[in-house]
Amino acid sequence: MESRKEFNRMRGLVGEDDVRLISSLPEEEAKKLHEDSMEKSIAALANGIRSLGEENSDEKAEK
Repeated sequence: MESRKEFNRMRGLVGEDDVRLISSLPEEEAKKLHEDSMEKSIAALANGIRSLGEENSDEKAEK
């Protein structure tokens, strides 16, 4: 069970406590929190893709 929690944490999934906390917020605050979280996730994904592209370019340049 603990390993599953850690796995989910590593994947960036929210836990039960997070869901309860978000559920207790007023609707507008919960929406804002969700939007902020999505923006951060998208930015992190874009940075990861960008760095993979840079690594790929570096490997091609070495050949």
